[in-house]
Amino acid sequence: MQDELFRVAVGAVCIDKLRVLILLRRQDAEVYPGIWELPSGGIQQDENLEQALVREVREETGIDVIVLEPVSCFIYLSKSRQRTLQINYRAHLTSSDSQVVRLSSEHTDARWVNVDDIADYPMTEAVVHAISKAAEAERRWKKW
Repeated sequence: MQDELFRVAVGAVCIDKLRVLILLRRQDAEVYPGIWELPSGGIQQDENLEQALVREVREETGIDVIVLEPVSCFIYLSKSRQRTLQINYRAHLTSSDSQVVRLSSEHTDARWVNVDDIADYPMTEAVVHAISKAAEAERRWKKW
């Protein structure tokens, strides 16, 4: 039996006032074309998970975030058919004035969506779960 190796990726559930940032994958993407997803990506050799997340969110959206706690993880097949473990973190913007998104070429649209309206957007169950867990944590913290 061959050892299974996983690529590790990180995803950001960027929340601001119970609205979450989602990105639309290109229609010509090899994997999951035309669905909404979280800002996410792989870890470079010299990075820890949090550093990779800050870099990926900045590269894909132009937004700077503060990484909070992990909220979920899931496994998927990458475009190279490699099993990938994605660890998703709740993240806040460094400034509430920084909601303007500058998309990378990986995506064709970005939206700040009320967490209660995410069912209106086609996305994987794993992403819906990550957003729901982050929203639960956000609501718990708001009660303090």
